Amino acid sequence: KIDLSKAFHTIPLPTDQIGTYAFQHRDKFYAYKCMPMGATNAPKHFHLTMGTILKKLRYAEHVRFYQDDIFIAADDERDLKRRFETTKKYLTKH
Repeated sequence: KIDLSKAFHTIPLPTDQIGTYAFQHRDKFYAYKCMPMGATNAPKHFHLTMGTILKKLRYAEHVRFYQDDIFIAADDERDLKRRFETTKKYLTKH
């Protein structure tokens, strides 16, 4: 199992939505450039993004994900280690 910490913050917001996630504090204006936690559509958008990324793995039928957890299946420990490392490298690139 791979747990992606702060996964939502890795997804950039479309430029036309940046103002939607803006706030003001002590006379300064701040805006998120990446998906903030707590946004209504964040889980759906993250799920669609992860599905697009993970389906490109050559063994995608052995990978499942739920929110920020990725589960990898294999027939033996050696194959599982190989898939785990490959998935980790692949996710780092994307």
